[in-house]
Amino acid sequence: MSDAVERPRFAVRVENGRLIADGPWEQECIDKLPKSRLIIEVHTEEPEDGVRAIFMAGIKVLFDNIDGTGPGGKWPTPRSLRRDILKATGFSEPIVSRVDGYKLDARSMARGKMDYEELVAALELARVYCLEHWGFDPFQTWQDAKDMEKHG
Repeated sequence: MSDAVERPRFAVRVENGRLIADGPWEQECIDKLPKSRLIIEVHTEEPEDGVRAIFMAGIKVLFDNIDGTGPGGKWPTPRSLRRDILKATGFSEPIVSRVDGYKLDARSMARGKMDYEELVAALELARVYCLEHWGFDPFQTWQDAKDMEKHG
């Protein structure tokens, strides 16, 4: 057996210097913590994360609602659909290929690869591209579904 200390990871609110649990599991984790010392990590969400989340969710909605997706289709995964849309809207970069020499590949949307303005531009251009090619806006469809879920 190792002497490693178990450090459960869970999300809680801090009010007046006290940890407030959002549910029974979180309360159980709080109760297990040693009374002498707490390690609290604060993660902040950057504006880029919100735009990236909308983009990925919209691509999933699009993937679920158009023909040619899934195994054996033109776009077997949502990732392949996203990459094609990024290339079609100009968010691509040349890469070296052993077979083709140079070719264009979709730019990465990972943290630190695109700034906020680029992500917003990619989202808006993808919105226009989807409207022109498939006749609906999957990003707005997802946003409307989230609003309905939130407001009942």
